[in-house]
Amino acid sequence: MTRAGWDLVEAVNAATAVIGMLERPDDEVPPPEIWHHSEQLEEWFAAVEQNRKDRLRGVETVPDADDDNTMRNELAKGLRE
Repeated sequence: MTRAGWDLVEAVNAATAVIGMLERPDDEVPPPEIWHHSEQLEEWFAAVEQNRKDRLRGVETVPDADDDNTMRNELAKGLRE
């Protein structure tokens, strides 16, 4: 096939993009609701790339941590203030 309609080309491009996302590790697959939103996908994959870099440097994300990846310590609360 040498020619295709615009809608067919867009459908094939979207399908190829989705298949590419599904080939990634489970923790790097974006939620389906943002698959067709380029800005949200860019933010998602930027965060994925940052997580990869952090893992390579030996920095892991801590569950229930603040934005700077630190935990709140109630025993040292007086030292923070």
